[in-house]
Amino acid sequence: MKKFKAFVLALLLLAPLSVSAHDYVWLIGGGYTPDSSQAQIEQNVLWVSQLLKTIPGARTQRIYFDDGDNPASDVREQMPLRAASLEPLRRLFAHGHVAGYRYRNHAIPKVDGGTERTALVVKLEQEIAGLRPGDRLLIVFNGHGSRNRRDPKGNRLWLWNSTSLDVREFDTLLARVSPVVPVRFVFTQCYAGAFARLAPGPDGNRCGFLAESEDREAEGCAAGVDAGDYRDYTTYFFAALAGRTRLDAPLPVNPDLDGDGQVSLYEAHLYALRAGESADLPRSTSEVFLERWQPWYADWRGLFGLRGDALPNNVYTPLAQELGTKLDLPMDDKASRRALKQRRAELQSRARALQRHQRGHLNRLQALQHEIRQAVAERHPELGRLSQPETLTDTDAETREIIRAIGEHSRYAELVQVQDAHAVGEEDLLAIERSLSRLDMFQRLKRLARWQERFETEASAADRVTHGKLLACEQQGL
Repeated sequence: MKKFKAFVLALLLLAPLSVSAHDYVWLIGGGYTPDSSQAQIEQNVLWVSQLLKTIPGARTQRIYFDDGDNPASDVREQMPLRAASLEPLRRLFAHGHVAGYRYRNHAIPKVDGGTERTALVVKLEQEIAGLRPGDRLLIVFNGHGSRNRRDPKGNRLWLWNSTSLDVREFDTLLARVSPVVPVRFVFTQCYAGAFARLAPGPDGNRCGFLAESEDREAEGCAAGVDAGDYRDYTTYFFAALAGRTRLDAPLPVNPDLDGDGQVSLYEAHLYALRAGESADLPRSTSEVFLERWQPWYADWRGLFGLRGDALPNNVYTPLAQELGTKLDLPMDDKASRRALKQRRAELQSRARALQRHQRGHLNRLQALQHEIRQAVAERHPELGRLSQPETLTDTDAETREIIRAIGEHSRYAELVQVQDAHAVGEEDLLAIERSLSRLDMFQRLKRLARWQERFETEASAADRVTHGKLLACEQQGL
């Protein structure tokens, strides 16, 4: 990575500067309806906002979330099954192992507006008009995205009130930014990879980081509020910049790969590739450029013995070796292909078996709930009014008696057992999905190492300049 330092510094020194040069951050997040605005999205925006305030440097934040400062409920939060006296009632009416949801107003203390498309675009255009030479802009989106199968430029960011912005429309918005203002973006939604097309911009001044490809869903839209469960790209990327995990623990590996004492956005991205135990398969705009540059036959060379097995000496090789060691995978191409095929088949077989067990658990759970409800309702006809325990704020004597009757039913212990087994099964399925993505990441890192090598020896001068500008943009810090 050090070999790019001089190039990065040269580009930065050539950029026009202003005495009042300043950094701006737009945090845009939420759902398009209260149902789609899960608590994890809200917690991501809140955490990133607080984290950025602790990192040295002057920057101005703008937060745009859901319906802005409207006091109406706009966030969906999962209710825990285990809730002291209410637990039997919640278990009796739970959907699978989920005890229901409550809706509330977001907990972000100060927002600059909502994300409904028309109002948001007006706000952002006003912000763009105030940018000056030497300023920098960082855009972070935490929310939902959708895929256009016919045209990736039609992939969308979903905004409040079921409005949206697709790749073309966002590009039109960014075209208003002066070419001498660097724009960096972090998009964490499903199908985010299509937004790599926003780079490199009219003067090579745009770059970014995407949680997923243009055709894969991303992790990070849970309704739970336990940050210890979060494994999305946001969690790893910004932990690297902060120097601590989301739970304020030391990082498992040092993200400062070049040892200069600072963590660039690019190094934060590489940390997410190394340390992320996630279902996400992230990429940067410079990596997407390398991938699109490759000829169609590039990955076939190894199959026909047209290249050696040794990986080249660049930043991606040690990352692949590190992950290969962690996953107990060989580095040799032929051996690793066999191992990956076998490991994937084993994981997919386990997933299919688990899905069968989950269907059995769900069928048994529903039968038990029906049986217990019928028995309790015969003695307590008022049970029906308690069918949505997530809305219950107080318990009178009759409600307490109903809860006691549920807990004393002869099949209640079995209900608890089946429900807990279903919850464990869901966690196991997610763990398998994450393990499959780590196998894909190992393979991708090896490919990136070879793509980088091939590019350095065969790319045209124009392509080298474009790629160099992307890297220079990505390797800046906050």
